[in-house]
Amino acid sequence: MIAFEHDIVINRPPEAVFAFLTDVSRYPQWQTDLAEYRQTSDGPLSVGSTGIAVRNIMGQRDESGWQVTELAPNSAYTVKTSGTMSGEHANTLQPAVDGTQVHVRVHLESKGLLRVAEPVMAGFVKKAFTDGYLKMKEMLEAG
Repeated sequence: MIAFEHDIVINRPPEAVFAFLTDVSRYPQWQTDLAEYRQTSDGPLSVGSTGIAVRNIMGQRDESGWQVTELAPNSAYTVKTSGTMSGEHANTLQPAVDGTQVHVRVHLESKGLLRVAEPVMAGFVKKAFTDGYLKMKEMLEAG
């Protein structure tokens, strides 16, 4: 299992951070390992909404499904994923002196041949997520 947590303060109000975080069309702009991230269910993003994520994992194309399991405006956004890397990606937002503190919790389990490479992949996955949130911070703070 790959599990880690990450905290970052973004100098923008929770409403702006939450709006950015839940705009699935923007994910490939700040998560560099994502080639595509799109909603497949109808209507606005809500609990139960589903989608597809296409990532490049160790040079290989990997497509997985996702489903929103928690969506509390300006405070929480959690997605469960299914595919060769299944698990949960939870975001908790809280007002901070300088804007918004985002707490990220990731739990993933590899399947198939990726399970053998999981110890190596753990560092890669953590770095990709950490770099992604730093990119999101940069984009939000730039305006």
